[in-house]
Amino acid sequence: MSICIAMEQEVPDVPGVHVHPPATFSTPDPPAGTPQFTEMKSDEVLHALKRLHRSGVGSEFSDSESDVDAGKIQLQTHLCWQEDAQVRTTQQKSKKLASMDPTASSNLAGTSSASRSSTCMMLHPSGTFRSCWNLLVAAGVMFDLVVTPLLVFSLPSWLSRYPVSLVVHLFWSVDFVLTFLTGYYQKGFLIMERCKVARNYAQSWMLFDLVLILIDWIVDILDLLTADSPSSVSRSVRMLRLLRLVRVMRAIKLRRGFTAMQDVIHSQSASLYLNFMVSLGQLLMLVHWVACGWFGVTWLHTENWVASSDLRFRDSFFQYLTCVLWAFCQLGVGESPWQPTNTTEMMLNSVIAFTALITAAMLISTMGGLIAGLRKLHEDEKTEFRLLRRYLQKHDIPLDLGHRVTQFLEYQYTERQLARSSQMQVPLLDLLSRPMLQELHFQQHRVALCKIGAIKALLTEDD
Repeated sequence: MSICIAMEQEVPDVPGVHVHPPATFSTPDPPAGTPQFTEMKSDEVLHALKRLHRSGVGSEFSDSESDVDAGKIQLQTHLCWQEDAQVRTTQQKSKKLASMDPTASSNLAGTSSASRSSTCMMLHPSGTFRSCWNLLVAAGVMFDLVVTPLLVFSLPSWLSRYPVSLVVHLFWSVDFVLTFLTGYYQKGFLIMERCKVARNYAQSWMLFDLVLILIDWIVDILDLLTADSPSSVSRSVRMLRLLRLVRVMRAIKLRRGFTAMQDVIHSQSASLYLNFMVSLGQLLMLVHWVACGWFGVTWLHTENWVASSDLRFRDSFFQYLTCVLWAFCQLGVGESPWQPTNTTEMMLNSVIAFTALITAAMLISTMGGLIAGLRKLHEDEKTEFRLLRRYLQKHDIPLDLGHRVTQFLEYQYTERQLARSSQMQVPLLDLLSRPMLQELHFQQHRVALCKIGAIKALLTEDD
């Protein structure tokens, strides 16, 4: 039932009450079970509002002077106010109970201290230290990918010395420990609890990393123990060194370093250049592996292509360059003068030729697409400035003025591109939850908000 009240008479001025006649007030129907009220006269309603206002502001009128039953007027609050009030009431009750019960307060304190201790000394996965460490991990992986296949050759003395390998093994051991102290993301939420981090690492890559580290240490210890042993034992240990080839499986960790570099680069052209260099590096790494594999197959037979080519007594660097030339020939760039001499070499030659052809074709296609993207990226800019130079030449603009105009427009063009980048729409942001999107927008405008003294004080106090 609705109560409609029309006020047509003149209303005296009352402090705090401002009424614009004529006006119509409409109240929603009361819920079932509430008493129904009859239509009230306009002067009675105004009198009731005056009395309520006077009693609310604490004026000289007392509650006893109010001759209107306040229960006849239904006042409703917004739902959001009710929810906030319920939350605050619940928090206040919990605080009162905690203050009254010392056991509960001690439990709460113990829980908070336990949670703080579980996240103490934990590293953020996207923090500065972890990002720099990921770059070092990428460098360590590249070292393994380049040096480990070279074990088939007689390595230089500085690479075969124990201190160099000791530093590498210590680095991977420290990385193994730091992984237990680095949080991770699960379904978009940051997990920083030490127990959960350890459980997640144990269920994913811990066994893989542990096996690689143990193989490195075992092989180094055997090298030290058999340094003065007979040649037959040394040859067996040398064959055992091939177990280190499993270290090339650390190539999957290159993604960490690539992600860390992508976080630093925000320009589209710089990103394209980075992808181009990565593709070129993959092609060169493929040639390096194929060359080392082609020389390593000579360990299996005494009659091999090295013996037939009189390369056995040449230095290791010349042997490596010969294998690299053979690997490039497998990509279809020429004919190799070194041919397989046994069944094993023939099988390896066929497999390498097929695999190298497919992989190289994919990499070259990717590099071609990146080069086309770079050209298209600067095509619009070149077209506009070509029109500008033609305009200046056609109208006989002086050279000094033309240079100043060109330099100014180049600066303005760059600023316009940056402005477009700052105002661009990111469709992925539509997938964010509302609280996270609000937090993102707040951080976006935090610098502008901090120019207001009161807000800056509040933010500083919260921090």
